[in-house]
Amino acid sequence: MTEMYPKCEKNVKHTKNTDLLLHLVGLFSEALSDKGLCGLKKACASSDPVEVADGASAFYRELLSGGHNDAAQYLTEKLLESATTFGKQASAGNAERLFARANTELGILKRFIETDCRELKEKLPEHARKYFPEWKSGVFDVSAKQLGDEYEKNGYGAVRASHSMVLDENTAKFTPLKNTDNVRLSDLKEYAEEKTAAVNNTLAFIEGRPACNVLLYGDRGTGKSSTVHALINEFAPRGLRLLQISKSAIPMFPAIKEKLALFPKLRFILFIDDLAFEENDGAFAELKAALEGSMATAENALIYVTTNRRHLVKESRSSRSGDDVHVSDTAEEQLSLFDRFGLVITYLAPDKNEYVSILRQILADRGINVAPQAAALAAERYAIKKGGRSPRAAKQLADMIQSGTIPVE
Repeated sequence: MTEMYPKCEKNVKHTKNTDLLLHLVGLFSEALSDKGLCGLKKACASSDPVEVADGASAFYRELLSGGHNDAAQYLTEKLLESATTFGKQASAGNAERLFARANTELGILKRFIETDCRELKEKLPEHARKYFPEWKSGVFDVSAKQLGDEYEKNGYGAVRASHSMVLDENTAKFTPLKNTDNVRLSDLKEYAEEKTAAVNNTLAFIEGRPACNVLLYGDRGTGKSSTVHALINEFAPRGLRLLQISKSAIPMFPAIKEKLALFPKLRFILFIDDLAFEENDGAFAELKAALEGSMATAENALIYVTTNRRHLVKESRSSRSGDDVHVSDTAEEQLSLFDRFGLVITYLAPDKNEYVSILRQILADRGINVAPQAAALAAERYAIKKGGRSPRAAKQLADMIQSGTIPVE
């Protein structure tokens, strides 16, 4: 059979040898399953012009979509993202014994990723070479020590990709959240006592001192969830991470703990937002068990919960009826979960003066000057429209004043 394109043997020997050496990479093999790197491997290994073009195009596409400047930078990122054998050992603080072998394999990867794309282009027929994608190889000078330190400090995979994650209940995997709330503690006005309690507990947790599971309870729109996100944004550089889970995932706590144990140098807040149980909800007992069992003693994980309900259970008319013993037992059961939280922080709706103060502070941060009387009048009108005063309402009003939707003289 006549081939559509003749094979060009020039430079094939070098790239084929590189492909052979890649089969000896074991500590970092998971990274090589990346789409782009698979494409580059294909282009290096083959002498068939169609396969070379297909592989090179796949690598070029992934390189650009990832926003990378060169191939060496791309490989470095994939090594840090992937759950490699070396990464798992390093995250647990056990990488040093693997340094010699890791450096050998990094040398192979250097030879691979620094392959000049012009060598691959010459495998194509001359008429097709002008269409071949070109990229910078860059310089891959990464040592096992450097990688090990990075893994140990920031983890790998989703844990490294973002300081906030969500649990995928179907796969039990952590999915990084890219567009997270960038609120800072300084953005949360008033509530100084509440913020101080949350900060002090979180700092104790980060620093390895005794810390408590936390229940943030109170009126809607008072900043309970924002406080948790602000804590993460503030202390992420010190190894704090957030894993957001739903009520239905509470039974998965033991499995989650095992996964988090792979990152002993990091600290994780398991965050359940706006929690409320129905009567006879099985997850109620699961959370109670987690708070008094293994999760209560986990070294690198705490549970932070927000709720609008003091006892976390939606009460019905039937739950308040019956004999005194039944009503008392129900109340005791609800309080038993409430009491499992070592720290309960209560967020109450602001009074009129506090509400106006929050609005004025937000406007001042944005460089908007509004007369005190005008701010107070606009705030009260908006509170009536919203059905109550809250920091959330104050922020919404500030947004409207800034955009000119609500004019204030």
